[in-house]
Amino acid sequence: MGYAFGTYEHQIDAKGRMRIPAKIKSSFGEQMMVTTGIQGCLYIYPESKFLQIAEKIETNLSSFDENDADAARILGDAHQIDEDDQGRFTLPSRLREFAGITKDVKDIVFIGIGSRAELWSAERWSARKTEMNGKSGEINSRLKEAGL
Repeated sequence: MGYAFGTYEHQIDAKGRMRIPAKIKSSFGEQMMVTTGIQGCLYIYPESKFLQIAEKIETNLSSFDENDADAARILGDAHQIDEDDQGRFTLPSRLREFAGITKDVKDIVFIGIGSRAELWSAERWSARKTEMNGKSGEINSRLKEAGL
């Protein structure tokens, strides 16, 4: 399992199909999982990494833990990415709706963040970037404290 870095702007075709950016695909391999993330994006993991996450969730949660809702969201919304012969895939409607990737949305953004990638509607990503830019001083201070 490799690491993915960078920002990749893509489009969805008229049938709702999209492609994983080549650099992310070469880092993660052929088998990938997608699930709900936070702040309105989707997380994409190499399948091996996702299985590690699933195992940790099962190990750390009791059957009546209040965090079961988080486990249900992460594991219950998971979907294996199955590409067609041309390397395209389609998200289930529940994931598209969660991420704001509706039928009217054509522009999407993939963000490589190490062992996962995020999938955003371009509009949501733009809003998120604006929010992060407003917190750049705070982020820089936290990075400095961490020795980075």
